[in-house]
Amino acid sequence: MINPLVEPVARRLRPLAVLEHEGRRSGTRYRTPVMVFRSGDSFTFALTYGRDVDWVRNVLAAGRCRLMYKGGSYELVDPRLGGAELSAPVPGWIREALARVDVRDYVTMTLTD
Repeated sequence: MINPLVEPVARRLRPLAVLEHEGRRSGTRYRTPVMVFRSGDSFTFALTYGRDVDWVRNVLAAGRCRLMYKGGSYELVDPRLGGAELSAPVPGWIREALARVDVRDYVTMTLTD
């Protein structure tokens, strides 16, 4: 319900972005606002709603997705799910704020070659 409202803002406001992924069972294309941090060819996503959400399951199953970020479109692959060990690209003050609201999980993906 809220995704269509947030999507236009997420396309322009860092650290927000829009992740395009395909349903693992339905094949339906979805767009989901996400919080992402870039470091070179790596993109780290803060899992603000936890690791057991559809977009995470879909991306892990597919092994890829598309990201609309700062006016660009990026093909990402090799999703890796983890905890604090993946949070290095996240600025310290944001990492601390996320931890205070119990965000402890992250997904990292890389640009396709």
